[in-house]
Amino acid sequence: MSVSADKTVYLLLQKTVNEKAYGSIELNKALNAMADKSENPYITALFYGVLRKSLQFDYIIGKLCDKSPKNAIRLILKIGLYRLRYMNVPDYAAVSGAVELCKALGKGGASGFVNAVLKKSGSVKLPEITDGFSLSVVASFPEFLTRLLVNDYGFGFAKDFVLAETETETHVRRNGLKISDVDFALKYPFLKEKITDTGYYVTHNDLEKLEKGDYVVQSRASVLATRRYFRSGDKDVLDLCAAPGGKSAYLYELHGGSAEITACDIHPHRVELISKYARGTGAELKVMRNDATVFNAAFENKFDCVICDVPCSGIGVVNKKPEILLKISPSDSDALEETQRAILSTAARYVKTGGRLCYSTCTVLKRENDGIVENFLKENADFARDGEYMRLFPNTDGCDGFFVATMKKVR
Repeated sequence: MSVSADKTVYLLLQKTVNEKAYGSIELNKALNAMADKSENPYITALFYGVLRKSLQFDYIIGKLCDKSPKNAIRLILKIGLYRLRYMNVPDYAAVSGAVELCKALGKGGASGFVNAVLKKSGSVKLPEITDGFSLSVVASFPEFLTRLLVNDYGFGFAKDFVLAETETETHVRRNGLKISDVDFALKYPFLKEKITDTGYYVTHNDLEKLEKGDYVVQSRASVLATRRYFRSGDKDVLDLCAAPGGKSAYLYELHGGSAEITACDIHPHRVELISKYARGTGAELKVMRNDATVFNAAFENKFDCVICDVPCSGIGVVNKKPEILLKISPSDSDALEETQRAILSTAARYVKTGGRLCYSTCTVLKRENDGIVENFLKENADFARDGEYMRLFPNTDGCDGFFVATMKKVR
């Protein structure tokens, strides 16, 4: 591929890693601006690949360099390492490409250093997986998270989880508000081989063959979670942290339009995302701005079902958002748990007697899941568990990690 493509990846990594931008948003901007679309798959694979293997590459660079390279050179080395170790690129081409990238970025003075480090990088072998540290290196996972997972699930399961890779194709579901199951199958017979119990996994080329409105992009885990929220007969449903709107729109469809779905978020731009999503699907949602941590008297004792899909560490979706692993720190959990507890406690006041309170996250850490729910139940005798927790893992369910707990207001 061209040096310009590698430069695009470098600039994307710089924004995502050093400037804490959202990787998927920056990538979409870059791809849309590309004159030559043929390089888009390469750019996407290299960008996400470097992010996902970044911590592993830090280990390799540490073995090769006496002094830590500056951030810019470290990113160039990581691009070269990914091409060397994980792409079908000849070694000489991977090394020379990194050297050319140095020059294109005006850092030609470091090209000799980059050349030397990459040429001897093959001598660094990854450790055999025997403990939390070696697992964190091989899986490119922060060691503190690896140890939390081992503590929660045991070493064998934690190993399978952090090494698992989810489906790379896009998951979509049929939009039942716009097209019937029979008509969809007749219109898109080529999807027959791609069907799952929740929808279809499709390529970018497949998506271009689908008519907008006939389908909705929604992950398998999100579809399964929404089905868990659903109960026939609910008339008033509140989704407190609804952006971008996928679960709210699907709930409207599952209810056949018979339930009023109120979809909220705290930030105006995220509220607009919900509205846009609803317009695209045809779901008639009641969309409004609301702070889920602050009591809203207008909601008190009003809803048959209240959904709290709370902010979380996002460990279940790191294969889609690998920058999470580069930004998270041990101290983040305390702040997250405080927010999670506040949202759940506030949401409980909105549930009718006999109604349900649904708590969900896209993490698998028990401190953010079981810990939050069980502490809530201890402090709120008017709620009881309503069935088993739903747990999804990439290594057992082939989709993002997800957690759903449902509780019933018994008095």
